[in-house]
Amino acid sequence: MNKKGFFIKRLSLTGSSGIKSEVEFEKGLNVIVGPTNTGKSYIFECINFMLGGKDTPDEIEEAKDYETAYLEIESFEGRTYTFERSLAGGGIKKYNCALSDVTITSKYKELSPRHGVNNKSLSEFLLSLSGFKETDLLVKKNQKNDLQKFTYRSYNDWILIDEITIITKRSPVESDSNQTKTAKESGFNLILTNKDDSEKVKKHTDIVKKPKYEAQIEMIDKIISELELNISTNEILESQDDLVMRIKELTKVKLGIKNEIDELSNLRKKRWNEIQRYETKVLTLNELLKRFQLLRTQYETDKKRITFLLEGEYYFSLLNFEKCPTCNQTINSNEESACSHLELEQKRESYNMEWNKIHHYQEDLTNTIETMEEEVGVHNDTLNKLEYDYGEISRVLDEELEPKFMGIETEIFSIIETQKAIDEAQQKENTLNTILSQKKGLLSLLGEESESQNEDIDVIDYSAYYNDLCINIKYYLKGWNYEGHDKVEFNEKNKDIVISGKPRKLFGKGYRSISYSAFVLGVMRYCNSKNLPHPGFVVLDSPVTSYKEEDSDDDKSSDEVQENFFRFLAENSQSSQVIILENKKPSKEINKINLIEFTKSDISGRYGFITSGEMNDDQ
Repeated sequence: MNKKGFFIKRLSLTGSSGIKSEVEFEKGLNVIVGPTNTGKSYIFECINFMLGGKDTPDEIEEAKDYETAYLEIESFEGRTYTFERSLAGGGIKKYNCALSDVTITSKYKELSPRHGVNNKSLSEFLLSLSGFKETDLLVKKNQKNDLQKFTYRSYNDWILIDEITIITKRSPVESDSNQTKTAKESGFNLILTNKDDSEKVKKHTDIVKKPKYEAQIEMIDKIISELELNISTNEILESQDDLVMRIKELTKVKLGIKNEIDELSNLRKKRWNEIQRYETKVLTLNELLKRFQLLRTQYETDKKRITFLLEGEYYFSLLNFEKCPTCNQTINSNEESACSHLELEQKRESYNMEWNKIHHYQEDLTNTIETMEEEVGVHNDTLNKLEYDYGEISRVLDEELEPKFMGIETEIFSIIETQKAIDEAQQKENTLNTILSQKKGLLSLLGEESESQNEDIDVIDYSAYYNDLCINIKYYLKGWNYEGHDKVEFNEKNKDIVISGKPRKLFGKGYRSISYSAFVLGVMRYCNSKNLPHPGFVVLDSPVTSYKEEDSDDDKSSDEVQENFFRFLAENSQSSQVIILENKKPSKEINKINLIEFTKSDISGRYGFITSGEMNDDQ
């Protein structure tokens, strides 16, 4: 049996808030059952998306907080890989380890979801994992013998079967578009023979077309020359991973400097407010000191006036008289005066009291002035320190941090420009490789030797391959006790099987879905039995309950066939993997099933794939 291929181990969705929803699979038969709107079809979409599908899973309300999908696979040789992809689309990260071992420091390889060159795409990797020694395979694109690449996505029609396709009357080999009809049939023949169409198409080259092909090759050579001149090898020397890592490092440093600038800017603002506050205090104190100085001068003047009055008493005593300040009568010093308003002793005492009072006020004022002057001195010292701090902070901001910040921004911008240059170079390189591939196709049509145009055309007889395929399809139909399983033939014209003389498309929905399942399972068993490349697994959406309750009995498969369907697959799928998404639960008596059940209940079992409410998909 073929040991190539792989099987799916785990599908996981995560969000930035730490939420996670996942399902685990095993080799052999896996059945996910549950009512409608529990997420089964969403699982199908996610698997398809993680294996290179261009369509992102439906944007359902329950998954709005999920950002990233992971798919863990294991080769039949025992190697484990994990794919990571944004649910918004884009490239795929491949880790060479299990999902549980993936950390933020784990190394990975970026893979393109599109079939490319130099083993940089998911398609090349999965084709190699499926057993293809060469991944640069070509199949006929149309009846004109134009060629196109055979990719891993070409396997989809025989691996991932959705609930619409599984009941179709159309042949599994027949395309739903005339533009892809030839390519799909050629891909099917490649799967059965492991031979592409490059040599066969080469022998069908029409000599009449030779000048046209030669002219195309000449034009392509000119384009190739121009591209080779425009592609600078220096542009692609640096790794994109290294540049991304450098940007992350610089962004981290930039953030640190930005935080430091913000802290110092806030501190400078604080110092500026403190400077303004202390300048206001000093200005206020100086204004008060000016007033107090004037008051002190006034006190000095008053004391001098009173001293003069006290000293002047002596001189007044030498006079024979003096005038009363109240009544202006003459006051004699030696005889009793007629004026009773003033006595000299009383006047002297009042002068002394007034002088003492002014002197006391003056002392208090002097103490106050000294205290205020000291306070002004302290404030000026604080102000000088604040102004020094403000100047130092401004210097660090203007001369150190701001230039560093601008330097890092300039370097990041330079790296981004380098990334753009690398992207442009890679685009040129990809364009060049595409054109080289086209040239290779044209050369294959022309042939390396002119004698090849005169060789007899080899017509491959696929009937033997189709007969062997029917044996493997019959293996499943017989195991399920499908009506008419004794005789299974392949109609080469319609590219579909005929069961006991009845074309597959004439059966009802239920039996069509069962026979479609037998077809794709038969392809896998056929490849395994002949040691041909095959991924090693099949995913079937609603193969048993593909019909609706209101459909006629002719559209419904029997309960016996449905029961045998699960029982036989459980016993005969251990060397590969079959994943079934169903509404109907297999019998409890059937063993060897990895059963995952969604209950759509908040009180028992698991609600669905994503447990936050009802799903909006068809399953």
